[in-house]
Amino acid sequence: VDVRWLTDLGVVYFKQHQFGEAFLCFSRAAQQGFATAQFCLAVCYFNGHGTARDEAAALPWLRQAAVQGDANAEFTLGLAYSLGRGVAPDAILASQWLQQAAAHGHPEAILRTRKTTGQSAPRAAANLDKFSPPPTVEPVPPEQNFEKRRHDLQRLVLGLFGKK
Repeated sequence: VDVRWLTDLGVVYFKQHQFGEAFLCFSRAAQQGFATAQFCLAVCYFNGHGTARDEAAALPWLRQAAVQGDANAEFTLGLAYSLGRGVAPDAILASQWLQQAAAHGHPEAILRTRKTTGQSAPRAAANLDKFSPPPTVEPVPPEQNFEKRRHDLQRLVLGLFGKK
């Protein structure tokens, strides 16, 4: 089974609030090592969607995705360490993961790391452009619209921690 397709199917189920089906899709793709699915599975555990709420069970999946360079997982892991969600609070690890997410272009991580380093807001906003993906020349078919999926997953992360 194609892990990307399975993960995308899980996102569709998740958006339709069919969390049990979403959890199964994410779990199957995550076990095959797909970072995006590992991140989504962690979100399910954090929120209790399709499974019992278990922040401790979410962390190994989140770490696996973060180690593979998934910016959403890095950002979420940074927030987990910052807020003590599923782990003991650790400001150093929180900062490291947030900086890693910022280096991989996660917009919220970029803003948070700029705030902690004291950069002014206009300069931080200017730096967002540096991390933006280049515009595509050709239209991208819906099944390959990875930027939209990334945006959807970022919205899941922010929802996870009470942001809109």
